[in-house]
Amino acid sequence: MSLICLYMAAFFLQPPLTNLLAYKGMGPDLVLCLTVMLIVIGKEPGPVAAASIAAALVQDICYSLYVGPAGAAMLGAVVCAVLAFRLCAWEGPWLILALTALETAIYHMVLWAGSWAFGAPWRFFHMLQALPIWILYNGTLCAGVYIMLTRERKEARTK
Repeated sequence: MSLICLYMAAFFLQPPLTNLLAYKGMGPDLVLCLTVMLIVIGKEPGPVAAASIAAALVQDICYSLYVGPAGAAMLGAVVCAVLAFRLCAWEGPWLILALTALETAIYHMVLWAGSWAFGAPWRFFHMLQALPIWILYNGTLCAGVYIMLTRERKEARTK
């Protein structure tokens, strides 16, 4: 399946999934989760980085007052994810959880800084209060998908 189709699906599924699973108006970020999973599973991060930044900019255009902070936040998250994954010697669900927590924190801090620089009245401590919920949602989603994918790989190898 092409990257464009995956990111379009994540983009269009984001609002209904957030409405279904929202806690205090927050839900999982499918574009960020898809980016982390593709960096961990895939071998070439360049196309993933371009597609994820483009998807984040489209999210800004459709859902935000300002265009640019989500693209910059996704760029920061992608760079850190690639570096962290390349530097880690271990692999598994714990790496996915740690990487997702790191990327969610980086993404939302850069997103807050960009929005604040443009004049949004969003307070830093409000973002910090919401960060554990985002980390829980994104980490659970990414670890679950990773476990399902590795289980399918193991079953295919044993056949």
